[in-house]
Amino acid sequence: MNRKVRGLLALIMVLTLLIPAGLGRMDSAIAASSTGPGMAAHALTAYYQNWRYVYGGSSAGAVDCSGLIYSYNGVGGQRTNMMGASPEKGSIGTLPRIHGLGLYGPGHVGVYVGGGMAVDARNSRYGVMYQSVGSYRWTNWFKIAGVQYPENGFVKIDGKTYYYEGGQYVVSVTKNIGGVDYTFGADGALQGNPPPDSAYQDVQYSSSGSVSSSSGSGTTAKASAPKAEEPKKVELKVGTTSDEVKKMKERLTELGYYDAEITTYFGEYTGEKLKLFQEAAGLEVTGIADQATLDALYAEDAPKFEPVFEVGATDPEILNVETRLKELSYFYDEPSDTYEEDTALAVSDFQAAAGLEVTGTSDGDMRAALYAEDAPVNPEAGTMKLGIKGSCVQDMKNRLVELRYLFGEVNNVFDEETEIAVKAYQTASGMEATGKLSQQDIEGLFADTAVKAPDFDCLQLGYVGSDVKVLQEKLNTLGYYEAEATAVYDEATQTAVTEFQTDVGKEPTGKATPDVISAIDSKIEINSRLEYTMKTVEKIHQLSYASNQVEEKTASRNYAVAHAADGSEGAGNRQGSDIVWLMIVGISVCGGTVTLFLVKRKPTFLKEWARKSKVLKAIRK
Repeated sequence: MNRKVRGLLALIMVLTLLIPAGLGRMDSAIAASSTGPGMAAHALTAYYQNWRYVYGGSSAGAVDCSGLIYSYNGVGGQRTNMMGASPEKGSIGTLPRIHGLGLYGPGHVGVYVGGGMAVDARNSRYGVMYQSVGSYRWTNWFKIAGVQYPENGFVKIDGKTYYYEGGQYVVSVTKNIGGVDYTFGADGALQGNPPPDSAYQDVQYSSSGSVSSSSGSGTTAKASAPKAEEPKKVELKVGTTSDEVKKMKERLTELGYYDAEITTYFGEYTGEKLKLFQEAAGLEVTGIADQATLDALYAEDAPKFEPVFEVGATDPEILNVETRLKELSYFYDEPSDTYEEDTALAVSDFQAAAGLEVTGTSDGDMRAALYAEDAPVNPEAGTMKLGIKGSCVQDMKNRLVELRYLFGEVNNVFDEETEIAVKAYQTASGMEATGKLSQQDIEGLFADTAVKAPDFDCLQLGYVGSDVKVLQEKLNTLGYYEAEATAVYDEATQTAVTEFQTDVGKEPTGKATPDVISAIDSKIEINSRLEYTMKTVEKIHQLSYASNQVEEKTASRNYAVAHAADGSEGAGNRQGSDIVWLMIVGISVCGGTVTLFLVKRKPTFLKEWARKSKVLKAIRK
């Protein structure tokens, strides 16, 4: 082997040994420069310097929520799923005392900066926010991929000193560290003189060893942010005609913003649709397609059109919203593609449970939270209240009709009339009259022991039931009600009862109270007995008449044979005596029947007369 070949092989071997070592040192340096305290300081810098919210932005000065994290040395892993890339995570209720943790809420991420505070790039309206953790709908915390978190030692953030022990900073305690007593407040910040600068260089990190204060632990939150890159001066605006305009319209159509004919002309309508995209992308809303707008428009993660649905809207997506709301027990009707009042009520209830602003309208944020795996189930599932709609409401209203708290035709809407009926039921049952019925209350309503309305037995206009039908049949028997018995106390029934009350000397209220029904029964029984008596008299009369006919025929024959002319007077006398006898029998039977009935039943409409005349007492004797 010649000298040149040997020299080349030796060089290759040296490079083989040196390159991995150099890469290892490079990885170590990168890891050491990305720390939890550094992440917190970076987020605070964004807040103090008022960085802009730009959808898809990930450079200093212009970021979106995940871009705020990613702009710190490219940490975080996948921008679309930073919590998924995290090595460790937990629910927000278990949030540890660690600066620079990631925070997750449906469709959003932020940074925990300690002391119960968080920083996040919220949206184009609010920009970068600095609020308490409890002020937003955070559901989880996670350690950001690529970030090293302190285990032990002093760190400095935003000019304040903290001390880590066992992976978390200490709070509300006095500790002797290096022979010196240090007191830390409830927020973890050191109270009093800070330790010497050399103390910050001994921080131990979970996986990268010790790092100096320059690697992040001593980073202050007021460092200058790099200036964002200026966009190129490219503009498409109203009046422009070009193939680029056509291409822009095609992309806007693809994302759901544009729904008109695609041409090369940029008109007013195009400008309005472009404004919708700019607002969704967190850009300045100008209606002019500059280079920044076009870059965001053609990006792979360009935001799609997220319509806002409110009462009266019709869209296929509304069917999906209502279906999901029904799965979570906020919506009770059959899902459709129409946004109605009960949809708005269900959305409001969900927004309240999810910690969102309660608007009753369905926007992108609401739907993101709705479709999330951890979307909250309705804490008042099954509760009947004003505004909801569905077959369950109709069943409840039918039961209120049965108990006679509700009258009239029943539908499937919980309206104000239903609320009044529910309150009446609750009052009668000794419950708080809220106008709402929980699932447990509904079970009580359908129980056999459910309390009936106080006027349950006083039949009146609007009542429905078998007892109403029986009343109508009785009134029909007496000739007051001529229609078919429907079991519904309608105006015709009310009129019939009023006429009866007038005839028997009662106050004509049109309501069938128990005493009115008793009077109706009495009159029916009197009529029945009188009818029976008349039939009996008629039958006696017919028998007597037939007997007289036989006797008259016999008398005629005898008269013709034996008494030629002088027997006519006797026959006539006999016929007259038969008629008198028949009348006496009829009157006696009829009078006796009525008298016995009066003694037995004492009908209501005769009581007053009986008291005055003392006839009843005499009859009894």
